[in-house]
Amino acid sequence: RDFEEVGVLGSGGFGTVMAARHRIDGQLYAVKRIRIKPVGMDEYRARAVAQRLQRLVLSEARSVARISHPNVVRYFSSWLEVRWVTPDCLPEDDGSGARAGSTGNLV
Repeated sequence: RDFEEVGVLGSGGFGTVMAARHRIDGQLYAVKRIRIKPVGMDEYRARAVAQRLQRLVLSEARSVARISHPNVVRYFSSWLEVRWVTPDCLPEDDGSGARAGSTGNLV
């Protein structure tokens, strides 16, 4: 983790923009976090799903990188962070069909 989150600048249907301080250079950056819905390992390995996710993320990064306008923040870089979710780290099932604390959020 190269950044320390300072606060939320905004959010929308495609992600959340955080104010974050870079741990090495100490500068503040606007960091857009795009969360991708978790899928099971079998589904994740499916070629079509992997290609769709790659197209979606790359399209966003390439679009932002092309923007050059004085009223739009400058694009610096993109990276991918993967957090694997295993069944043992999920809340217990209460029998209702939904996991406790689950809101259908993306990981």
